Parts: sequence; structure tokens; C-alpha cells
Amino acid sequence: MTLIKPSARPTLSDYAADAWSADNRYKGLDFVIVAISEGAVQIEEKVRAATLADVIGSSGEVNVQGEIVQYLDTAASDAFVDTLSRSGRVAAIGCEEIEGTVVV
Repeated sequence: MTLIKPSARPTLSDYAADAWSADNRYKGLDFVIVAISEGAVQIEEKVRAATLADVIGSSGEVNVQGEIVQYLDTAASDAFVDTLSRSGRVAAIGCEEIEGTVVV
């Protein structure tokens, strides 16, 4: 069995760019996948720090589904809107925490 050195492992960016490069229908999908992963990393950091930052609990707002919005819901929504907007491959974003569509 051959072990792969950590530095030799492809990154998500490398994998995504390679996985769909042969099919033009998926052009730009790698940027969206990487943006989602960046948003997930931001959310993970916020969840870890949530207790210290006093962001546990509800904001008192109600989303479009009629549910009470949690602070981390808003933080997650903001993270994904930010990373997907910066990807350069998304035209609009919809989310239950945001009443209207975010047009990029």
C-alpha cells in the first residue's frame, strides 16, 4: 500500500477544476463548489466561537417560512451570500433568511 503524502493530495479546488473540465455544461461549477466550501469553513469557525461571541439563541426576527431566526442562521446565510457572490459564477441567491432574492 502506497501512502499519499499530505502535500501530494489534491485540494478541493484542484479536484473540482479537474472533475468537470471536460464538459462545458459544468463550466464554472468548480468556483461554486469552492465558494460553498469556503462558506462552510466560515460557518464552522462561527459555530466554534458562538458561545464566546454570545451568538447563541434567536435574533427575535421571523424568516419567510414563519420560523424564529437564530443568530447562527443569519451568520450562515451571510457567509454563503458573501462567498457565492465573490465566486463570479452565481447570478442570484435565494435563502429563507433573506426575504428577497440577492442579485449578484
